[in-house]
Amino acid sequence: MSTMLPMLESITYVDVLIAFGTAVLGLVVIIVVAFCALAASFNSITRGNSIDLTSYVGEKKVSLASRAKVALLHRLNVGSAKPRDASIQLAAKASPYVDHLLVTSREGTVAGSSPVNVSKESTIVIGTIRMGFGHHRIAYAASSWAASAGTTYFHDLLNIDSPEAQLIKDMDKAYSKGSRLATEIGIVPPCCRPACFST
Repeated sequence: MSTMLPMLESITYVDVLIAFGTAVLGLVVIIVVAFCALAASFNSITRGNSIDLTSYVGEKKVSLASRAKVALLHRLNVGSAKPRDASIQLAAKASPYVDHLLVTSREGTVAGSSPVNVSKESTIVIGTIRMGFGHHRIAYAASSWAASAGTTYFHDLLNIDSPEAQLIKDMDKAYSKGSRLATEIGIVPPCCRPACFST
């Protein structure tokens, strides 16, 4: 211990400032590299999109910040999941709760269901994602109103066993954890505010 004291006494404020400056510079470099890596992944993420993101964000050329934001939100929302072109055959069965309403399921998974037959003229499809009771309640209200107008399908994406349904469940779990964390902390950290409160 006594051999350490002379060494500690020889450290000056300049040494401390140099060490602190080096640590801050290293952190800035790491953040810049991570930011640029996110922005670089923008093209691979958006390739094949049906939505033109340049028009959506209102920029002629998407800025580095916008590309990084899209890539980060994409990563947080869907991880490494890739879009699929595979279709899932659907079947439907009468709802036990709402008269004249047909509830969709994956074909062959629900006894007594028959293949879905959608006609553009007389069919209404109400799609919902069961993430919290509010989404489901509103969709059921719309379905009960629409059921009197013609053939109405209630299509709950979580009702269909698929990788997309699992992705929605994972997103809901992450959202719930984030909500609980924000509630326990009492604030939303400043770095998260643009993503949480953007319009």
